[in-house]
Amino acid sequence: MSRISKDRLEIIKSDILREVYDSGLNGITCASIAKSIARDEEFIMSLLGEIQKQDIIKLRKISTRTGKEFSKKKLWVMNDKFYDKYKELLDR
Repeated sequence: MSRISKDRLEIIKSDILREVYDSGLNGITCASIAKSIARDEEFIMSLLGEIQKQDIIKLRKISTRTGKEFSKKKLWVMNDKFYDKYKELLDR
């Protein structure tokens, strides 16, 4: 596996944050983020974990029922205070 520079990692994290921000309060799955920025899901999941430790995003687990079956989803959403700050930065 090739090494990625710290600068490139920050760019990828920025891309991830943009995807989470664009999803709004609905949340977005790791698979959707990975597909959107053309990266491996495991790699994106590890970066999501790093961003979560910084308390910028949070994981929201939801259960839905379709007929007799239940489905569990993990959705990533931006914390409220960071959502407002990020929106303010983008509006400049």
